[in-house]
Amino acid sequence: MFTSMAANPVNPNQPLSASALFSLTGNQLTIQVNNNSAPETQRYVDSDVLTGIYFSTEPLNLTPQSATAPQLVNAAGTTVCAASCDTRDGWAYQSLTLPEFGLFNGISAVQSPVYIFSNFIEAGKPLGRTNYGIVPGTYPDAGGTNLDTGPYSLGSATFVLNVPNSFMLTTIDRVVFTWGTAADQPWGAGYYDTSYDILGNPEPSTWILTATAAAGLLARKTSQARARRRSM
Repeated sequence: MFTSMAANPVNPNQPLSASALFSLTGNQLTIQVNNNSAPETQRYVDSDVLTGIYFSTEPLNLTPQSATAPQLVNAAGTTVCAASCDTRDGWAYQSLTLPEFGLFNGISAVQSPVYIFSNFIEAGKPLGRTNYGIVPGTYPDAGGTNLDTGPYSLGSATFVLNVPNSFMLTTIDRVVFTWGTAADQPWGAGYYDTSYDILGNPEPSTWILTATAAAGLLARKTSQARARRRSM
């Protein structure tokens, strides 16, 4: 299984969780990013909103093409767009000169010195805080919400980027997910297992990566590998 969780700084009893599906078709890389957190026991706040994904330990210089969500909702959870919602105004891709989390490519909804204007669309607008960020599919819960901006991508967002002919999915060697804004940003490192079969017989160009801040899981895998080597 490729599931793991990151600590929630506001509600420790409700861990954060995210996943990303990377797929390659021709010269287009598609990244479906999901906020998999379960229903909250407290009201949703900014740190529950998935606002960024960083990937690859080398700059890839990709060209952003589109950003969509299956549904957009406002702070009250009321539907703003029912299907195939355009979220290009809310996100920016950058191939970084200085790495974030040791990674050189990122997609973010939060404005920073690096991410200023959305660039999935021409004449992009200034990025917001959690605007167009991804809230869990259960949003809002019965307890209501403290969020007051929006709109928000409900459950997931899908990004399409053009890649050069030489691009291979093996360059996606590390992933980090971020939630919230720069001031309260929790994050979770990602990992993958190429033996995981999520679709029965996945195409070779499809990889699943899921957020994790549980370093113990990676340490356990490392110790198991060492144990296997010692037994040889």
